Amino acid sequence: MMQDESDVTDDQFDENVVDDFQRSLLAGAFLLNGWIEKDILPPNRVIDLQVETVSEQCVNLTWTAAGDDMDTGTANRTEIRYHNEAIEVYKNFSNGFLISENDVKNGTLVPVHGGKLHSVIICISIQNKNANTIYFALRNYDNSQNIGGISNIAEAHFAKEVVEQQIPVSQLTLFVVGAVVGAFILLILGLVFVRILRKHQLHEKEFKKTNVVRL
Repeated sequence: MMQDESDVTDDQFDENVVDDFQRSLLAGAFLLNGWIEKDILPPNRVIDLQVETVSEQCVNLTWTAAGDDMDTGTANRTEIRYHNEAIEVYKNFSNGFLISENDVKNGTLVPVHGGKLHSVIICISIQNKNANTIYFALRNYDNSQNIGGISNIAEAHFAKEVVEQQIPVSQLTLFVVGAVVGAFILLILGLVFVRILRKHQLHEKEFKKTNVVRL
């Protein structure tokens, strides 16, 4: 017959005070053969890409650098591209114009340590700029070719350019030569005309004198 809890008294238990303790259980160990360590963490997605200044065809871009693994370490390389339309940045990022070291006026595209400010001045080819606003974005790669997400979009606004029609040097030369030759011909014709006019006037005077004498 079970004893009801209400019938149990404190006198039936021995109470001992002990120090704090922890319980642990040794589970043993195992060995995994053939396992190869793999880097699965990509660089962080840059979220603060911005255009600091715009000067003629050059742009100063700044951003907080991503790391090799998220924000830890240093990424292997940084890919910067620009588009003439914002919608194309995320839709067709790889089809944008790629920035290379040849486009860099100041700084470098080589990544800096994750968390540090990266600043670079790049110049845009006029042949690739079909609008007054250019849209930039970037992404980073690590040594295992893990790719970080495409960054936010940074806009660069260029002043409208006044296109002046320029005459090629060859055409300009022909124009000058033609003008000089034309002026010379007009001068010759003018001199001939004046000479003929004077002869005509002399003939008229002689004719009048002859008539007067006859009368």
